[in-house]
Amino acid sequence: MRDTVGFPSAHKLTIFVTGWTITPLCSKDEAIVNVLEFARLIRSVTQGVATAEVIFTGFNKLVGEFDEEASGMFMNLLCANIKSPGLELRDLNIKHTSTVDHIPQLSSLDVRCTTSFDLNTDLVHKSSSSLQILKFGICNARALLYDFHGNSIVYPNMKQLAMFYAPLAYSKERIMAPSTVPFPELESLSINMPYPFADDVLFRGNSTTLKDLDFKIDTDSVHLLYDSGVFANKRRKLRTLTLSKDSRTH
Repeated sequence: MRDTVGFPSAHKLTIFVTGWTITPLCSKDEAIVNVLEFARLIRSVTQGVATAEVIFTGFNKLVGEFDEEASGMFMNLLCANIKSPGLELRDLNIKHTSTVDHIPQLSSLDVRCTTSFDLNTDLVHKSSSSLQILKFGICNARALLYDFHGNSIVYPNMKQLAMFYAPLAYSKERIMAPSTVPFPELESLSINMPYPFADDVLFRGNSTTLKDLDFKIDTDSVHLLYDSGVFANKRRKLRTLTLSKDSRTH
C-alpha cells in the first residue's frame, strides 16, 4: 500500500489549468469523471488550505462545451469548503461562466480575457456579498450595478476594484447608475479606461476607506473627481493618486 502524499502545513493552493483533453478511447462522461477525480485528489492532499486560487490560462482554442462543463465542475469541487476561493481567467476565449455554479465565499475574480466577457452572469451577482477583489475588462458596466431584473447590487466587502478597456465591446455611452452605495468599503480603485458612468457612483460612501486611486481622466471626469472630494480633505486616507490622460478621449 502506497503512503499518501500530503501537505498538512499548506495554507494556500494555486492551480493553473491549461486545458482539458478527451482522448479517442475516452468518452465525455469518462473524461468528466477523471477531471473530478483529479480535483478530489488535490483536495485530499491539501486538506488544511484556507485559500485557493484557480487560474485558467493557455487555452489555445475556442472553449467548447466540454471545456466549460469540465472547468465549472472542477472549480466547484476544488473550492468546496474553502473559506476564500479565487478565480482567474487569462487569455481564455470563453464567453461566459454560466457553467460555474455559485461558489460559496468567492473572494476574488480576475478576468483577463482577450475576447469579451459578459459580466451579466450569476457568478458575479451571487458572489456580490463575498467578493473582495474584482478585476475585469469592461464590456457591460451596467451588469456590474444591476441584476437581470434591474435591481441594484451592493458589494459590502469589496476592497479592490479594477476596470480596464475591452475595445470589442465597450460603449462610449455613460450609464445612469442607481442611487445606492454599491462599494461602501472600497480601498483601491483602478479605472484604466474612460469612466463609464454618468455620476460618481463608484465614489459614494467610501470617503473614509479609499486609499489608492488610479484614474484615466477627461474633462468630465475631472469635474467628477472634484465633486466627489478627491482633491479636498474629504478623503483623508487617500495615499496614492495616479491620473493620466486616456488616448481614446478628446
